[in-house]
Amino acid sequence: MSEILSKENCLSHYKWGENCDGWNFISKPAAVIKQELMPPRTAEKLHFHHVAEQFFYVLKGDATFLIEDKSLTVHANSGLQIKAGLKHKIMN
Repeated sequence: MSEILSKENCLSHYKWGENCDGWNFISKPAAVIKQELMPPRTAEKLHFHHVAEQFFYVLKGDATFLIEDKSLTVHANSGLQIKAGLKHKIMN
């Protein structure tokens, strides 16, 4: 059965980093879908995923990504795929 999902009825809400928010919409072995809010001047720690690929889609503003040694800026209404095994972090 299909279900309309929103922040109000998501699986869970969590805080991370320095005042960042996250909402889990789907959390299954085959797919994980989240929405995250990063206030200005926040960042996650450099890390990598052994198996999972990630796709980030920027809804508003700009996000800077460090992937291995390369810095990329992603603007609103654009996305970025990160392959498994690559060290990365997102910064706002």
